[in-house]
Amino acid sequence: MTEKEFAALAASSLTQVQAAKQLGLSFEQFRALREQFPHIRWDRKLSAEQIKAIYADKRSNRVLAEVYGVDQSIISKIRSGRCYNAITGAAQRSK
Repeated sequence: MTEKEFAALAASSLTQVQAAKQLGLSFEQFRALREQFPHIRWDRKLSAEQIKAIYADKRSNRVLAEVYGVDQSIISKIRSGRCYNAITGAAQRSK
């Protein structure tokens, strides 16, 4: 894949997981591909609907991180109310 093709993919509305599937790659293979182009940012952010779905979902942080193509720490922060609590309506939990 060329740099131009990867940049176009990063600019699309696909999540990283969806892009990996489209390319026929595992997510680990996709991560290796991303490392070839560290200067290209994948600026896909979670939509409000996705954030609400993550907050309500009972699956593990690891599974949800893979599904949504984000780091497990983001899932944890959403669930604990440390980020996006304006969307979820969650009160921030104390440590």
